[in-house]
Amino acid sequence: MRRRILSLGTLLLLLTAWRIPAATLYVDGGSTNPAPPYLDWASAAADIQSAIDAAQDGDLILVTNGLYATGGRVIHGALTNRVAVDKAVTVQSVNGPDVTLIQGYQAPGYFPNDDTAIRGVYLTNHAALVGFTITGGATRYQGHGDIIQEQCGGGIWCESTNAAISNCVITANTCMYYAAGVYSGTLYSSLVVSNLNRKTSYGGGAVAYSRVFDSVISGNLLGPNSDVGGGGGAFSCTLSNCVLTGNALTAVDHCFLDNCTLTNN
Repeated sequence: MRRRILSLGTLLLLLTAWRIPAATLYVDGGSTNPAPPYLDWASAAADIQSAIDAAQDGDLILVTNGLYATGGRVIHGALTNRVAVDKAVTVQSVNGPDVTLIQGYQAPGYFPNDDTAIRGVYLTNHAALVGFTITGGATRYQGHGDIIQEQCGGGIWCESTNAAISNCVITANTCMYYAAGVYSGTLYSSLVVSNLNRKTSYGGGAVAYSRVFDSVISGNLLGPNSDVGGGGGAFSCTLSNCVLTGNALTAVDHCFLDNCTLTNN
């Protein structure tokens, strides 16, 4: 009888654990007393990656204002990601992309893509990024590392379109093959502007292999001084209710468009 009671007690604990709501973790770049698991502002993590490392699938990570430009994590090969969201969590800013930035690293000089480059953000399946500016990210150079995993997606690289990006500004990032701004992933209500794909024969100055909704793709460039097409705005994407303007060369290539506006590309 006693053994049966203990077993029932264990079962009740397990059932209770399944009902525990997801936790909220906090990040403040100015935190003076970071203490895992970062469950309030007084003990907030000082960097986003620490909070992700302490989180579990389903958790919410709230990030207050600031420039987050230190640290990093390698996921594939040898390319560092400034923030690697390698769990199915939501990383969300408190006050939006105007005041909350994640910055990668580009090598100085004419070629910002080398082995010191740092991509902005990596997103695994079912992860979400909400309300950030992603800027200054880069990939490795041609011939260095895997073409897809290390030379695509200077701003954000997603494992699939099951990763979500919402209310973000993705700007001034660079890559060597596909998607200087965002590779894969699903974008909502975002701005992808002034990103540079340095490879003239591969597509996506802004986005590639992505789904994009209610967003603006503007001023992105595929290949400096190139005379070929390939989608300076989007390559091999599905776009709905989007505006594409001022992209070169060509706005889109191999894309499906629904109710989109294309001007001055």
